[in-house]
Amino acid sequence: MKITATTILETTTSTNTYVKTHLDTMVPGTLVRAIAQTDGKGRRGTTWHAKPGKNLTFSFLLEGDIAASRRVLMASVLAVVDALDGIGVCASVKLPNDVYIDHHKVAGILLETTVQRGKAFIVCGVGINVNELAPDRYDPIASSLAVKTKKTHALGVLLQAFTRAFNDQINETTLFQAFKTITLRRQHVVMHHQNHYRLIDFTPDFTCQIETNGDTKHVPCERLTFTLK
Repeated sequence: MKITATTILETTTSTNTYVKTHLDTMVPGTLVRAIAQTDGKGRRGTTWHAKPGKNLTFSFLLEGDIAASRRVLMASVLAVVDALDGIGVCASVKLPNDVYIDHHKVAGILLETTVQRGKAFIVCGVGINVNELAPDRYDPIASSLAVKTKKTHALGVLLQAFTRAFNDQINETTLFQAFKTITLRRQHVVMHHQNHYRLIDFTPDFTCQIETNGDTKHVPCERLTFTLK
């Protein structure tokens, strides 16, 4: 599983939607970048806003099932962190799919799985706020690389860095450990059934061990809401 080709669109509603509607003709390994994305999707039905030409919004298609999609998520998060490290920016990970600088979100990843003609496919969408100067008008926790570094950045260079890092990470046997190490650098406060817990650990299938007042629970990641402390 690797990214092997790139297609650039001037505009589309959502790169994930574009990829899913072109499964019949698109070769796995293809990455689709949109200069302008008018209806970007986030996790749990949220919207990813992106000013045209200012940010990186792209999706790529791979073959694989739900188990493989977890590896794609981890490799994608690590690739974003690695690309930012390459421009001197230290980033943190908020489970399961967000990248932060300090307490501000600068990137998010959305994975979708689908079956076509008996084959399982993974569509991975990535949004990185790069040169937009006021992303917090959409969301108070949002920021961008330009805001944080006080300078603009070349979108193509960042995309190449992401692709290179993803392809290096995706088949590594140490992928999960690398993802867990960087994720647990920051303490996660977890909400479950209106109660707050502390994230202790998590497994490769994203089952989380959470704890408060000596009480330990094991809960699937998708049932939790995470906040970085």
